[in-house]
Amino acid sequence: MIAEPNETNEAFRLHWPPHDVQATAACRKRWNHPAAGELEFEPIVLQPSARPGWKRTVYSATPSAAERIRGLAAAGHQTS
Repeated sequence: MIAEPNETNEAFRLHWPPHDVQATAACRKRWNHPAAGELEFEPIVLQPSARPGWKRTVYSATPSAAERIRGLAAAGHQTS
């Protein structure tokens, strides 16, 4: 995964070391937000067909967390 950008991109080559990449279990994540309370996110694992060994995990808010995040945004809270 790192070989191609390391070979073709000088900025990547200069800034990557020593960033070790480790596999983690794709499980639900919970964050406790001071205004919204507990927010839960479900994993979606993406595996590009062009790169069979690569996996990316994207976390999507559960419906209740998404509703609370929208409430924060509507109230003017910073969401990022």
